[in-house]
Amino acid sequence: MSESGVAQSGASGRAFRTDIEGLRALAVLAVLGYHAQVPGFSGGFVGVDVFFVISGFLITGILFSEIARTGAVNLANFFARRARRLLPASALVLVVTAIAGRFVLAPVDHPMVAGDLAAAALYAVNLRMAWQSADYLAGDRDGSPVLHYWSLAVEEQFYLLWPLLLLALLVWLPRGRGRAGGATSHSALRVFLFACCAISFALALWLTDRAQPWSFFSPWTRAWEFAAGALVFAWRDALLRLSGRAAAALGWAGLAALALAVARTSEAGFPGVSAWLPVLGTAAMIAAGARGAFSPGQLGALLSLAPLRLIGRLSYSLYLWHWPVVVYAIHAFGPMHWSQKLAWTLASAVPAALAWRFVEKPVHEGRIGAAKRPATGAWIGAGASCSGLIAAAWLAGPMLWSAPSPASSESDAPPALEVQIAAVREDLPAVYRDGCHLSIQATASPPCVYGRADGAPRVVLFGDSKAAQWFPALEAIARERGWRLESLTKSGCPAPEVALWSKNLAREYRECGQWREEIFARLARERPDLVIVASVFPGRVFDSALRKEADAERSRTLWQEGWTRSLARLRRAGLGATLLIDTPTAQQDMASCVSAHLKNPEACNLPPPAQVIAALEREAAQSTGIPVIDLSDRYCRSGSCPAVIDEILVYRDKTHFTPAFVRHLAPALAERLDALRVLP
Repeated sequence: MSESGVAQSGASGRAFRTDIEGLRALAVLAVLGYHAQVPGFSGGFVGVDVFFVISGFLITGILFSEIARTGAVNLANFFARRARRLLPASALVLVVTAIAGRFVLAPVDHPMVAGDLAAAALYAVNLRMAWQSADYLAGDRDGSPVLHYWSLAVEEQFYLLWPLLLLALLVWLPRGRGRAGGATSHSALRVFLFACCAISFALALWLTDRAQPWSFFSPWTRAWEFAAGALVFAWRDALLRLSGRAAAALGWAGLAALALAVARTSEAGFPGVSAWLPVLGTAAMIAAGARGAFSPGQLGALLSLAPLRLIGRLSYSLYLWHWPVVVYAIHAFGPMHWSQKLAWTLASAVPAALAWRFVEKPVHEGRIGAAKRPATGAWIGAGASCSGLIAAAWLAGPMLWSAPSPASSESDAPPALEVQIAAVREDLPAVYRDGCHLSIQATASPPCVYGRADGAPRVVLFGDSKAAQWFPALEAIARERGWRLESLTKSGCPAPEVALWSKNLAREYRECGQWREEIFARLARERPDLVIVASVFPGRVFDSALRKEADAERSRTLWQEGWTRSLARLRRAGLGATLLIDTPTAQQDMASCVSAHLKNPEACNLPPPAQVIAALEREAAQSTGIPVIDLSDRYCRSGSCPAVIDEILVYRDKTHFTPAFVRHLAPALAERLDALRVLP
């Protein structure tokens, strides 16, 4: 993504690859179409994989060309060139994104986006995104204006490691036979690259099934794509002997594979087997152009057309600018049709072209002072990264420095709303901090006891994150009354016996069923006095009989049946149980809304929720003789559900109440439990 479409001498045996410049255009157009949600571009994210393959081919060619000439690689020059090429342009976008974010984003989102900006400036945002995507409560990270920097971070990590690996390979070769142009080095390079492909792809398959976000964002699970491009370089001598007809067939087959990938590939289970289609397609197109001198029937002639080459030259800048423009437009004007997103994407070409002309191109070509010197290039890179960090600190500053944590308040009165807003993203129930609320792919709950370990009665909280939401209130009651409280909750895994489909894993959410069965067996063994269950309706559930996601009506039926089965199991085991009716889910991030309407938080109030799901839960509880607790009268008043009640922020996101508000509801919850007489 970040290398020029001009291959240096030695990358293909020729000084200029106009077809690669055009191929970069196809890659960035695929990404832009995907981000704008243009019909037919549902798999356009594979454009990133195209860039990875191109980079593997070009960088390997550049390095081996230098090794052939000098017997070594000047790492200082190599890294300085990368810094000049990448960092000034990306730092400019980060600074502009920070400045625009101060005016467009809700203040509560400033620290989160600032963290993204800082990670992007350090080219580690892919690791941050992987960590946060694995967190069920991290929020919608697709809304980050620098989400797209993850692929730039992967490339930078590749640039740092690849030269060192190739130099190590040459040291390993027998003395006197390691020149880059020799048959031994070529053979060793191919073996090394095949090994890289095999190991990296095997790791991607293994990790996708266990921690898909890490598989998607990790450089180790993407290394095989760079190695695939490098393999094309390693076989360049054989490719030069291809006939014109064979090269043409190879190129058009590669284009067809890429087009199919753009139209049909799903993010689910990616990068797995489906990643081979765009990777092999790209490798085939690069290989087809090895001979150069494209005839009218060859793909290279199409890719060498002036409009595609122009887009290819601008591809890095287009990639940098388009996503923040689209994200901020949505923040400013609300949800958009794909045609509107496309219009904003096209508008981003203006700052992209200006940045290319006045920043990227002059610095890259060394026309600014002594920019071609390695030391100067290093200073340019360091300055660019520092400017991104400074911009991030500036964006986060007001929220981080002006408001202490709500927990630091010594008064019984709620902290100011600004203080609550400042801390809301990190203000989670203690079960998250203690490792007692399981992540999506974990299956074994540790013993997590609160209140009095030897206390009575023994109470268990069981369910998903909506159950964990109630922990602060139950912990307060347990401490006051001497209960033994155990928390058994897991992200995205409801208490009712329903199957779920994981879009990230591209399969049934088996870990949920495994964990739920273990909890039922554990409860039957330990026999607590009361099990309090709560869960959120996911909207769609997996129909195990039909092996597909059920429609809305069927999902509701399966949900009710699942609750009936789970509550009946608790009843058959002789356990006392009560069901906490689910709380409303908003259409927008409530904390962001209140942050933007501090003087008028009533603008964020919710309409009363439909009672369809609550009615299903009540029917399931009634059929099994399980009592129900509904606290909706405490958070929905006078025909609406306020965003702020008694000066306390109600929601921390779209779905979950803040711990402070849940603690505020503890007396009401205790009263309802007493009224039901469910405890000895």
